[in-house]
Amino acid sequence: MIENKGSEITSPIGIGCAYLTDGSFTRHEDRLIRAAFDTGARHFDVAPSYGLGTAEHVLGRALGSTLRGEVRIFSKAGINRPKVNRLKLVLRGALAPLRDHIRGSRLSKTAIRLSAPKRQVDFAPKAIARSLDSSLSELRTDYLDGFLLHMIAREDLTDELLRVMERAREEGKTRKIGLATSRAETSRIFQDIPDFFDVEQTEWVVLHAPLPAYPSGSGERILHGVLGRTLATLTEQFAADPARTRQIAEACGADIADPRVLSQALIGAAITENRGGLVLLASRSIPRTVENLKLGQSPQTAALGAAFLAAVHAAGMVQTMRAQDL
Repeated sequence: MIENKGSEITSPIGIGCAYLTDGSFTRHEDRLIRAAFDTGARHFDVAPSYGLGTAEHVLGRALGSTLRGEVRIFSKAGINRPKVNRLKLVLRGALAPLRDHIRGSRLSKTAIRLSAPKRQVDFAPKAIARSLDSSLSELRTDYLDGFLLHMIAREDLTDELLRVMERAREEGKTRKIGLATSRAETSRIFQDIPDFFDVEQTEWVVLHAPLPAYPSGSGERILHGVLGRTLATLTEQFAADPARTRQIAEACGADIADPRVLSQALIGAAITENRGGLVLLASRSIPRTVENLKLGQSPQTAALGAAFLAAVHAAGMVQTMRAQDL
């Protein structure tokens, strides 16, 4: 199990907080975090850039001092916190009920462009140290459980930056330090610095090549992106190829043409691939967040995921991926 300050993380599912954005008149985001906690979530992943720069503030407010000692909070640095004016947040909150109805439309695409400032990165050691202090303030805590370098490339990782990360751990500002970047960059960094970082957070989906062993043998690996586009891609592929769908469904003993069953299989496959680690899931919907947590905690999900992963391999659907594609 993954240890926390006063308890253990018994759920394999962590909550990704990229969608948490301040400005809701109904405190929807606060209710989502509390619902996730009540359903067993004990790991929350956030970053300064999430939620138009407000996700850390929302998470800190939702957890408060009462729940802080019961959960793990991982945050990141390297992608700067965007500057968004308060009026924009209020307008976004007011329009939130309409978002599902216009998603995918021309209006939705325009709104997305307006609400997502161009991403700026800064891996200067002093900037990373300032980012950590800012995150602690926004989250209303004096320590993080994990502090990760967000989408860093090997050439950005200087000796001085390594010292800043190590000092943060030594001073108790974070318990663990790690990487939240591509598999290719993670591999390059681990080749050069194999025993320095405690955590690897990376994207993985069932169509990706299997994960290599963690270099030190004792580090923590966290997966994200296990649903998202993959759910839509596989739904389309299965609809277009009934024979393959039947083959995989028979191997799994489940109706994978059903999107809910397919979601469960994808979650279970990630849990199987990352045994002993965590799988991050994110949603704006409170019911979906609760459902994902319940699925992740079900023994049937892990069993279905293992069967689905084996069936996908047998069907030749797993990509042979080049390092630059990972």
